[in-house]
Amino acid sequence: MTDNTDVGRVELPSEWTEVAFEWGTYGRNDREGLEATFESEGPTIRILPVRYEREGLNETIEALTDDVRQTRRRIQIDGPDRVTPRTAFGVHVSYRPVSTERELFYTVAADPGDALGIAAWIATRASTDDECHDLVRTHAGTYSSLEGDDVLSDEEVLGATLADAPQRCLFRGKQTRSHRLDVPLRCAPLLEGYPTSRRGMPRVPATAETGMAVVSHDAWEEHDLDEAVLDAPAERIDEGVYRLFDPSAAAIEAGDAANLAVRGLGEDASFE
Repeated sequence: MTDNTDVGRVELPSEWTEVAFEWGTYGRNDREGLEATFESEGPTIRILPVRYEREGLNETIEALTDDVRQTRRRIQIDGPDRVTPRTAFGVHVSYRPVSTERELFYTVAADPGDALGIAAWIATRASTDDECHDLVRTHAGTYSSLEGDDVLSDEEVLGATLADAPQRCLFRGKQTRSHRLDVPLRCAPLLEGYPTSRRGMPRVPATAETGMAVVSHDAWEEHDLDEAVLDAPAERIDEGVYRLFDPSAAAIEAGDAANLAVRGLGEDASFE
């Protein structure tokens, strides 16, 4: 385990400026969260509180504090047929790869800290319109390589890499139900083998409720874990500087991403 106090800290590159950041409560249930805007000379990234719902494969994402709305049809979803309206936090990107501006929700997360993490990951890997367009296409699986190789979407890569359910010890891989651990998506890249794209961008599901893992009792004691190790919320340290998780979360870095399960919005987030 590392003692580096910079673990979890991320800073916007010089090409980016934080032009807005505000904590608040949103939606009918007064969900605590945030809204923020990061701008560059090219792309803009916004974290927006949204109303999310799904009927079958058709999703509707509507911002609660601005006139931004998107409907999209997913190819395949393993969750329930219907997700009733709920408040979540969307990572919205706008960019101009050629002459026409494009905008979309890159992902929607239940946890505002996860949305902040994903927005920061995008900013640290894309400061131009073309770079942002490349990230979006890779995320969606529509990027075409020069070699003509098939390119999988983030959803497909995560489906092939992560566990379907939290059944095996995060560290040792043996079946266990001894300790249960919620793993925020922003912490998942700490795990060994968590997939990234060719730009080093962590793979991100289309929607994210939570990550879940189980840990054997021996491994729990060996890594000095406790139930609160991943509970610390993301925080804003200064303009353009954020801490996505407490350094103590690095206790999971020896874990294997293959034993992590991630649930999308509206999917059963309970342990089986």
